[in-house]
Amino acid sequence: MNNINLNKKDIEVLNKKGLNIDDIDSQIKKLNRGNIPVSLIRPASLDDGVIRFSREREQELFDKFEKNRSNSTYAKFVPASGAASRMFSKLTEIRNKLDLGEITLKDLMENDNIDISFTNFFNTLKRHELPFFDSLKISLKESGLDLENLIEENNIKIILEYILDKKGLNYGSLPKALVKFHKYADRSVSPIGEHFIEAVLYAGDRKNNTNIHFTIPEQNLEDFQEEVLELKKLFKLKKRYQINTELSFQMISTNTISINKSGEPVRDNNGDILLRAGGHGSLIGNLNELSSDIIFIKNIDNITTGDRLNDIVESKKIIGAYLIEIRDKIFNSLKTLPRIIKDGESINEIYCFAKDVLNISFPAEFIEFDLEKKRKILLDKLNRPVRVCGMVKNMNEPGGAPFWIENKNGETTLQIIEGSQIDMDSSEQKEIFTQSSYFNPVDIVCSIKDHRGNIFDLNEFIEETRYFISEKSHGNEKISVLEHPGLWNGSMEKWISLYVEVPLTTFNPVKYVNDLLKDNHKPSTDTFFSDLF
Repeated sequence: MNNINLNKKDIEVLNKKGLNIDDIDSQIKKLNRGNIPVSLIRPASLDDGVIRFSREREQELFDKFEKNRSNSTYAKFVPASGAASRMFSKLTEIRNKLDLGEITLKDLMENDNIDISFTNFFNTLKRHELPFFDSLKISLKESGLDLENLIEENNIKIILEYILDKKGLNYGSLPKALVKFHKYADRSVSPIGEHFIEAVLYAGDRKNNTNIHFTIPEQNLEDFQEEVLELKKLFKLKKRYQINTELSFQMISTNTISINKSGEPVRDNNGDILLRAGGHGSLIGNLNELSSDIIFIKNIDNITTGDRLNDIVESKKIIGAYLIEIRDKIFNSLKTLPRIIKDGESINEIYCFAKDVLNISFPAEFIEFDLEKKRKILLDKLNRPVRVCGMVKNMNEPGGAPFWIENKNGETTLQIIEGSQIDMDSSEQKEIFTQSSYFNPVDIVCSIKDHRGNIFDLNEFIEETRYFISEKSHGNEKISVLEHPGLWNGSMEKWISLYVEVPLTTFNPVKYVNDLLKDNHKPSTDTFFSDLF
């Protein structure tokens, strides 16, 4: 156990939370070892790992998707547990500086370089255009305050308090999913509502049944249930649409321990070992609970308004159809392989498909192997979950990108890699990372069933060496924190992965509150449902 002392109570508490001594031993070893950098070979580029379809091919795939609607079941999977604290961090900084007297209201109104374009934000608020204006007004009214008067008086401090704190909207602590993102004439809408609209348009079956799954923080269950119920009431007005919604929590057994500078487990105020959420890679277990044939994955904050969905819906259907096409070829290959009785054209065709289309790495001497060895290797390489990932042109956004890497077996594979996985002290690796011409917007469609219709155990396809270790603060001490391999990084490293170029208009993230002031988050239609319905 790396000389870590666990008492009887420690073991009992950890066991109750689904962790055993072996789990803790493994986590301690990782924390002591540190991050294991990825070995980059080169960035994926057009025709070298990234596919661009012709317009004719896109139309063909779009039509195929529509024809397949009655043959497959669909679901949308949305990680939605992330807090809005980062989104409102600049406003929090401003509020704190006001409290400490480090800046004045005059500074805010006259200086546009104080962390955020506050003038733009405040002017949007004054024009009643901020998406959460009505919610803020109601919250202030319940405390006997008038938002219009506060704006007129430039009483920024109270306005910020009621945006950020529990006595008001509590946006400084709530999940991002519950923040109002878009202001239509008839209502303001959270990203949950916009994901409902998207899911209906590309993840619904021919009978207009739509399955959508959100992973959420357990402490906000009632808030999510209330929001979902309200949205379902709206969709009932459109009687054609049936929304089936599931909410799940990150499994407590995926929580991880931390260690202090002495290498001892960090403990809470009760003396129990402190467990922290293990990052979005922990959600691989939640994904494994879905039973649909085709699953679309998209981040909670990557949404736009209902009148700008044409590119998104078309793109989703295209990459969805491509996934189905590739998956069916893989299934046919897996059914054919056991029936091949002599080494001939069929097995070579499957090998070329796997190597040239699926970008699967094979030993250099594969061609010289006997039939049974070839068959065994191909069955292993092809019998895996499959995903198609949309890639946009690199616009210098923070996040992952597609790269060719060398894995621990010396094989060349195509993966989505984050900057935190790179040894930035290596000038060579840093240079390769900065050369990426594509960016991963977390636009994924996947199949997690095998050719017999059984759901894979997705834990078998995680590359465990892709864990993350970061430094955090706990009280007055610095601690090392462990996160599991990222959901679309190491947790899917052993999947079959294909990357397709998608339009930049499909990427509309909201990282900071002022992103809501951009045109792609300003509805040009009067109603939430817009003309698409």
